[in-house]
Order: sequence, then structure tokens, then C-alpha cells
Amino acid sequence: SCRGRVMRVSAEDAGDVIDYLNEREMVNQVYTPGTCGVRLDDGRRVLAYTYIVRRDHAKYCCKLPLDRAAEMVRQGHGPAGSSLEYLENTVAHMDELGITGGLLHRIRLLHRSLR
Repeated sequence: SCRGRVMRVSAEDAGDVIDYLNEREMVNQVYTPGTCGVRLDDGRRVLAYTYIVRRDHAKYCCKLPLDRAAEMVRQGHGPAGSSLEYLENTVAHMDELGITGGLLHRIRLLHRSLR
């Protein structure tokens, strides 16, 4: 499970939004896209389009030691930028949502201490 943000999209924009998300998220085919039920802050349950990681995928890293994860962040770079930029941006957005103190926060903190 995870905590995050659900965004409402009009039916008329749904196709374009899904195309954009698939282009962005399915580069390495590490996810299985689809719909699942999510619970909103007000308790309502709705169906949401989401991506579920494929744990059998070669690019899936599960439960790496923090120092190894920080090392991978230091060296990672893709077509959209560095892994460090991605980590910093993701943690900043999580902070905006009130999601603090998680694994990504610990990796960022360790990375900063290793500079």
C-alpha cells in the first residue's frame, strides 16, 4: 500500500492523461498499469488508474541497505535527469502532502551526509 495523491481527470481528458502517464512511467516496463480501489481522505472509495511495480522485474530493487540505495542515487541518471534530482523532487512533493519520515527521506538524509 502507499499514501499519495489522487487526481480527478475529466472523462474527455482521460485518454490523453493515460497516454502521457504511460509514456512517462512505462519506459522500462517495470510496472503493470491498471485500476484499483483507493480510499480518499474523506473515507470514500473510488477507482483509480495506477501503476503496480512488478517485483519480478530486473530493475526492481527491494529492501536495499540504505547505503547501497544512496550509492545508486548518486550514480543514477536517465533521460529525464539525475536520480538525485528525482529523489529531491519526490521528497519535496511528499513533504507538501504531509508524508514525512519515510524511506525516501532516510535515503536523502544519508545521501546528504555522504557529500
